[in-house]
Amino acid sequence: MTEHGSAAKVEILPVTGLGEFRPGDDLAAALAQAAPWLADGDIVVADGDAAGTYTRFAGGADPALRMLARLHNTDHALAAEVLVKDSVPFEAVQLIGVANEPQRDRVRALLDAAGVRTKVAVYPPWFAAPA
Repeated sequence: MTEHGSAAKVEILPVTGLGEFRPGDDLAAALAQAAPWLADGDIVVADGDAAGTYTRFAGGADPALRMLARLHNTDHALAAEVLVKDSVPFEAVQLIGVANEPQRDRVRALLDAAGVRTKVAVYPPWFAAPA
């Protein structure tokens, strides 16, 4: 531990060459190809639709946390996305948000069938079209 915090190395590397995406394009594959340095456990936060033209990205723990803090309690937070390479252990999922009660019931049934327990909450604002 250093005087100013962790001595761990933090790198911020730009992701270039992604271009525009259309519905159905495989963003994860394109991101993995454009950023081969991403390792298991690395995260990227997008301040909007990850396939959007003017979306900004933050990669790595500290920049991602800063972006999430900046987005907190803003309209942009509703469109933000967190991308991970490969997978996240399901035990790390604390909440699944859905738009309505019928969807909540379907998700709960799927989780029950898989023997998985996690909170499923109805929160329509997450799914509202931007104004």
